[in-house]
This record gives sequence, C-alpha cells and structure tokens, in this order.
Amino acid sequence: MRRIVYKIVKYIFRAIYLLKLYWPLVYAYSKLFEKVEPGNGIKTDTSKPGILGIKSQYFMNDLEILANTGEFNVYKIKNKWQDILLRVYWKDDAWKDGEESYFQPADPEVIEYQKKLRKFLKDVLSCLYGIMKIDAVICANVTYKDCYDWGIATKETGVPYIVLQRENLFACSGLVRLWYIKVGRLGKFHGSKVVLHNSMVKDIYLKSGYATEDQIAVLGCLRMDNYIKKIKAATPLKGRKFKRAALFSFHHITLLETIYDEYFNPEIGYVKFFEDTHVTFARTAIANPDVEFVIKPRYSIVYYEQIEKALCRNNLKLKEIPNLKLNADINPHDLILNSDVVCGFGSTVILEAAIAEKPVIIPYFHEALKEEYQEFILFKEYFNLFNVARSPGDLQALIEKNLENPQVSKEYIEKMTGLFEQYVSSFDANATERYTKFIKSVIEESKK
Repeated sequence: MRRIVYKIVKYIFRAIYLLKLYWPLVYAYSKLFEKVEPGNGIKTDTSKPGILGIKSQYFMNDLEILANTGEFNVYKIKNKWQDILLRVYWKDDAWKDGEESYFQPADPEVIEYQKKLRKFLKDVLSCLYGIMKIDAVICANVTYKDCYDWGIATKETGVPYIVLQRENLFACSGLVRLWYIKVGRLGKFHGSKVVLHNSMVKDIYLKSGYATEDQIAVLGCLRMDNYIKKIKAATPLKGRKFKRAALFSFHHITLLETIYDEYFNPEIGYVKFFEDTHVTFARTAIANPDVEFVIKPRYSIVYYEQIEKALCRNNLKLKEIPNLKLNADINPHDLILNSDVVCGFGSTVILEAAIAEKPVIIPYFHEALKEEYQEFILFKEYFNLFNVARSPGDLQALIEKNLENPQVSKEYIEKMTGLFEQYVSSFDANATERYTKFIKSVIEESKK
C-alpha cells in the first residue's frame, strides 16, 4: 500500500513540476519545516540566519545545540517528507544502489534520473529556501544517499550545504583502512564544507582525494561542550548512601559490521563475550548488594531482550537482582558522572568516562581475542592506560577493586584528556562557539 501511495504522489508531484505550478508544492513543504526551539528560553531574532537540518533524526543533539546559541533559526524536516521529494525522480529501488554506483554512477539510467532530480530539487528548493529564509542546509554524514542530491541541488541554488560529519572515531587500524575504502567509493565531496571532529579524519579525506583543504574544518564535537562543563563543575561523589558501577553495553558485532551484515543476530560475532560480560556484571551485583549496578543497552528493546536472555541462560533473573538496573533511556553523561566505576567496549564512552576521572574497565576476552577482530578493537594501542579485564573473573575483580578505591592518578587524567582532545574535542569546551562562528562565516561568504 505504501509503495502505491508513493507512486501516486510521485506522479502528482512530477506533473505539478512539469506544469511549473511550484507554489502548491512549495507552500505544502513550507508547512512541513519544523522549528527547533531553543531549550534554554532564548528568543531567536527572526533576522538571524536560518539553518535547515535534513535527515534530522541522525543529528543527535546538534540541532538543539545550535538553536540554543540564539544565533540561528534552526529548522528540520522529517526524513519521510524528504524522501517523497526524492522519489519524484528516484527509481523505486535507488536506496539499494551501492555507494560507488550511486555516488560515481556509470549507469546512464542513474546519471539521467540524478540529473532530472537535481534540476527538480533546485527549482523547488530555491523557492522554498526563499520563503523560509534558509541560509544554510546541514546534514550529519557524507555517506547519506538521501542527502547527496539534495545537497548538490542546494549548493546550486547559492545556499551552502554543510556536512557536520557524525562518524569520526577511527581509533583502530581497521576503521581507518575501511574509511579509506568508503570515501574512495564516494568519489569527490560536492558540498560546500565538511566539519570534522579531529585531524585524523581530515588526513583520510585529504590523502584519499575525497575533499580539499579549503572544504574541511576541524572543530571538535558539539555535544561534548556541555558535558565538559559539567565535569569541570562537578563535585566529588560524597554523601551518597551507595556506590554505583555502570556498564555501557555493546552488541554482538560492535565495529564488526563489515565482517557481518546481520546487525541483530545474537549468534555471530561476540557471542560468548557478550554473554559473559553481562552475566559477570550481574553476578558482581549479586555479590555486592549495597552497590547499584546499571547496564545501559544500546537499543532499548532488542538489546534489553538479549541481555535478559543471556542472564536467563545462566539462571539469573533481572527481577531477582534488586540492585541491578537496565536503563536504555538514561542520559549517558549523567550516568558517567554519577558512577564510581565505568565499564565499556568499542565506544567513545571509554574516553568520556576517563576525562570525568572515573576508573574505566575494558573487558577483553573470549571472541574479542580472535586474530581477525584485532584491527577493530577500539583504543587497543592504549590498553596500558586502562583497566583491561582479560577474563570474566578478572572483570569482577577489577570492578570490586575500583569500587573500593575509585581514585585515579593525575597522570591518568592528563593522558586521557590528551586522548580525548586527539579523537573527540577540545577540553576547553569551545566547539559550539567555533561551529557558530564557522557556519556564520560560510553563510556570509555565500552572500558576497
């Protein structure tokens, strides 16, 4: 039914366009732009630059952070409305095309419909941006097909298209190698600017020939500013009635997505490693009833169920362990700041917890030791700086040891801060200021 509806809408929109009756389409879409209101009570001057976030669900909190500066009128559009416009000239299965065949097409059919699509988008968007006073369009990843043609058409209207790149943590050789391959499939960057978190990604873009020096800006990570400020303002965890240990859960193919393509299959990848890590954490909770243990799953439904099943296979029931909580919705930074010990694997949370002066434990046993997985083990070259659990028993011992004495050395803090700044963002918490200044400068330059 959905496919039939899309086809009907597709031909209606195409007819409207070919008859040059843009106004119904433009008017309808002007009502679909959602204003991102500042959450800090700031009233945005309507004369401030307008920004549109496309594929907006993948921005995490970036749109809200930019809105909170009061320097932009920020809008977003739901992906389904964006897709409907794309489908006016997209072939039905365009989303299935591989990266290289879409970003560097050799098929005349693809080349032709991309040409028509971009002309259509340029004509419609130029009117829409004028009505909505949009001065820049932003996307969260250079690899999104449903932003690619939209971005090219946007740039052709004279409005800058800026990618605030979301994927930036290449702290293992496998990810670096694969990203070189990925950007090779993308060809050339056709946007106005791409903003990165660190210089390591910039080197990949430059050396691969994907982007040029003048197209790239390295500005850090927006969502880390508020977290860093919380760390600097935080008071020691004293006076609490209990201690807390946190496990930031991982999934069975964390960073192994290029080896396995079944994302939610619990029978591949880190099978025993996943189970024994979570079971050991639960057993440590049982052994320490006066300590609160919190597991934060990556996805609330799927991984909640997989964790519970792993516990049940080992005769453990979550409801019978009152000091063990599963909470996917808890703010990760709040969980870190309110914990004494943090466990994690294959995530930036390792560094995020470390800069908050928390002892960090990285489980590393069972399938995680497989030779073919080693190039995808995050921060492996820095394992000497962390508490690395080499067995389930080691994991429990390290949790209990660090709960007893969660203090970390000044040297640890300095080294972790250095790593955080190398891979994530400046500890000066100035990324928001830098992004704001940069985006405004790009907009101003486009109007000359």
